[in-house]
Amino acid sequence: MGSSSARLILILTAWSSGYADDNEVRKAITAAYASMVTASMQKDEKAWLSHIAPGFSGVGQTGRVFSLEQPPGDSGTTNPSKVLSERYEIQKLSVSGDAALVLVHHRELIHLVSRKLNGRNLGLKPDHLVRVDEIMRQVWVKLGQEWKLKHWDDLSGKIWVDKRMQESWAPDRLMTPEPTH
Repeated sequence: MGSSSARLILILTAWSSGYADDNEVRKAITAAYASMVTASMQKDEKAWLSHIAPGFSGVGQTGRVFSLEQPPGDSGTTNPSKVLSERYEIQKLSVSGDAALVLVHHRELIHLVSRKLNGRNLGLKPDHLVRVDEIMRQVWVKLGQEWKLKHWDDLSGKIWVDKRMQESWAPDRLMTPEPTH
């Protein structure tokens, strides 16, 4: 009976220490999200990109692979659109060493000053209220003492323009074979 109790204590100790590590990583990534939101609200691209790991890659809602690069400096262009609110909510997190797999819900509300969105004509009205709701799978890596975003995949989501659904995407694009020519 003593050895069973010792094994149980050992298992609980291992589980609880892993749980504490997961909580610390969750806190660090949540703080990074909060900083990214602040950067978005302030249109501070450099601050937002400071949370991106070198060699970042992503898969957008259409399945297109993309990368982000640190801008060489201020491009001088201004976007009259404004992020009104934004949040990231971690749904699941799994940590292995210096890497974390995160399933996150992202919601953004934007005042869009444009007649087009993702190549679609939105009509004559020059400004719109856009809401983006998406689920992303992300890989974060620990570089030094900081957690940086290395990869994201837009798994599913919807975009509403002026309270009407404009776009919807789902994982079925992951199963669609590439056309062969």
